[in-house]
Amino acid sequence: MRKYLAIFRTALQSSITWRGAFWFYVSLSFLPLIAYYYLWTAVFQNRAEAAGFSYHSLLTYAVVALLITRFTSSWPEFGVMENIREGTLTKYLVQPTSYLGYFFTSRVAFRVFANLINAPFAMLIIYVLRDRLLPPATGWQWLATMLAIPIAYVMQFLLGMLLGLVSFWISEARYLIPLKETALLFVGGMALPYAFFPAAVQTMLDALPFKYLAAFPVEIFLGQKTAAEAIAGLAVGLIWLGALFALMKLMWRRGLKKFVAVGN
Repeated sequence: MRKYLAIFRTALQSSITWRGAFWFYVSLSFLPLIAYYYLWTAVFQNRAEAAGFSYHSLLTYAVVALLITRFTSSWPEFGVMENIREGTLTKYLVQPTSYLGYFFTSRVAFRVFANLINAPFAMLIIYVLRDRLLPPATGWQWLATMLAIPIAYVMQFLLGMLLGLVSFWISEARYLIPLKETALLFVGGMALPYAFFPAAVQTMLDALPFKYLAAFPVEIFLGQKTAAEAIAGLAVGLIWLGALFALMKLMWRRGLKKFVAVGN
C-alpha cells in the first residue's frame, strides 16, 4: 500500500507542476456547454418538449452529463501507447509494483488535482444556470447518482486502458483515440439522451456498458429511474467493470508476450 501511496504523491506533484496547462484545458473543456445552451434554447422556442424532455430537463441533462464527463475522464491510453511504442514499458516491468496498478494510481492522482480545478468552473455554471436546472426530487437520487460516478470513472479508465493496449498489435493506435472520443459522446449519452435515438438503437445502447459513462447516472439524477431500477443498474454496472477488467488483463498478458518476444 505504501508503494502506491508514494506513486500517488509523485503523480500529484507532477500534476501540480502543470497547473497552468490544467487551467487552460479545463476552461476550454466547458465551452461545449455554451453550444448546448444556445442549441436547446433555440429548439424550445416553438415547442414545449422534445423526445419527452422539457427545456429545463434537457438543459439539466446537458449540464450534468458534461460535469460527470469532466469529473471522470481518465485518458490512460496516451501514456500506455507511448510506453509500448517507445519501449519504455520495460522499466515498469522490473519494478515491484503492478504496471496496471501503477497506472490506475497515477491517473487517480491526476483526476484528484484536475477535479480541484474543475470544481470552481462547475460551481460557476450551476450558479449561472440555477434557475434553469432541475435538482433531484429525493435524497436517494442524489445518493444513487454519487454511487454511479465512481463506476463511470473506472469504466473510463478501463476503456482507455483497453485502447492503449491495442498498441501491442497496432503501432499507430493513437490515431484511434479521436474515433473513441467521438463514439463515446453518443454511445455514452454525453452529447444526447438516448431518447433522441430510434427505439432499436436505444435498446442496443441500453444493453451495452457505455451508458454508465453518462446516460445512466443522469437518468437517475433526473428521476427517470425508480429506486429498484437504479440499484439493479448499479449492480449490473459493477458486473460490467469486472468483465472489462478481465478483458484488460487478458489483453495485457497476451500483449506482454508479444512485447517481450519482440524485445528479445
